[in-house]
Amino acid sequence: MILQKTDLEIIYEQAQAEYPEECCGIIIGLKDDASADEVFMCANVQNQLHQENPEKFPRDARTAYNIDPRQIFKVHKEAREKGLLIKVIYHSHVDAGVYFSDEDRKQAFMAGERRYPDASYLIVSLIDGKVRGSSVFTWHPEREDFDEVALALDNS
Repeated sequence: MILQKTDLEIIYEQAQAEYPEECCGIIIGLKDDASADEVFMCANVQNQLHQENPEKFPRDARTAYNIDPRQIFKVHKEAREKGLLIKVIYHSHVDAGVYFSDEDRKQAFMAGERRYPDASYLIVSLIDGKVRGSSVFTWHPEREDFDEVALALDNS
């Protein structure tokens, strides 16, 4: 997985600004080329969902994220118009390490199918409001699970 260093810095800044709640967003681009990537910082509507239906959404934005569906629609449309794909879904873990949680797996699927079949997942760890690391997870079809993969940064 290749990302622009400046894009990762944007995501880190967003994560720190939104602490102590999880941030979230989408990167559109080309699979193995970071030059066309665009970062879309999205609203985490988890608190709203939790308030409206705490039984269905027992977690709040400190431990979960849900991207505003209107923003997802807008990003999909822009990606299609530019011939790009949803490359990365990202979010932060608040006061926790970097790992692909059960909740992250639930978010990656809808009705038993992967929501974004071409996307990888970037998770940023924040401890006490400071970024402590990040990792990328991609789908491994043979194992039917997500694996951590190396992240390369393009400094151009």
